[in-house]
This record gives sequence, structure tokens and C-alpha cells, in this order.
Amino acid sequence: MWTQLSFGRMTVLLAYHWFMVHSLWHAPVYGWLIFVSAWAPRAPFVWGLLPPFAIVFLEKIAFNTTHFWALLQHQLGGNGMDALTIPGGFPTNPLTQLTPGTSLLSVGLWMGLLVTAGFLMAAVRIRRSRGPI
Repeated sequence: MWTQLSFGRMTVLLAYHWFMVHSLWHAPVYGWLIFVSAWAPRAPFVWGLLPPFAIVFLEKIAFNTTHFWALLQHQLGGNGMDALTIPGGFPTNPLTQLTPGTSLLSVGLWMGLLVTAGFLMAAVRIRRSRGPI
């Protein structure tokens, strides 16, 4: 690996990957967890996981589909950020090209950021309306 890619380029590719995938792409998940921590009086971890899995379960029973599960896999797996890497590759692959324009103009990314903003606004409202902890 060290002979194919310089340390500087690998550092830039990893920083780009961390920023795009682990902060921006997963922002709706972080927003959901912040919202649930503001809303749930006890066991926020359970309340954070229970509704998504209940939706998946109920959708499978009621409609015999797995659309919500596919959405969760797509969001958590980072599959929407394929613009960052070559298919099946890792961001430090020597063939990887930085494409910030393609990544930042992704509709899925912006929809996720809008959902995140909604979760954060709801969490702020809930926290402001409650008394001190």
C-alpha cells in the first residue's frame, strides 16, 4: 500500500471519507439518537432502536415488503456514498478520485441533512420545554 499511494494522499482520502461518510452521511442517525435522548425519560438506547425495528417488523407483516429495512441498510451502510470510492473499494485505494461536487450534490445527502435538522429542532424544543434534570 505504501508504494502505491503517498502518505499525504492517503491522509487526505481518509479525512475526506471520515467527513463525508461518518459525519454527513450518518447525520440522520445521529440526529435521531439526539432526539430520542431528549424525548425518552428512561432507556433512550432502547427507544432509539425499538421504533425502527418495530417499523420493519410491522411493514413485513402488513405489506410483506422490506423498503424501510432497505432504507436503513442504505443509510447505515453508506451505500449512497459510492461516489467516494470505486465499487467494492476502500477510500485509500490508489484509483480513488476525490469527487466533492458529486458527493455534495447528492439528493440523498441533502434529504438526510434536512431530516437531521428536523430531529435537532425537535430535540431543542423538547429540552427547552422540560425542567432541569
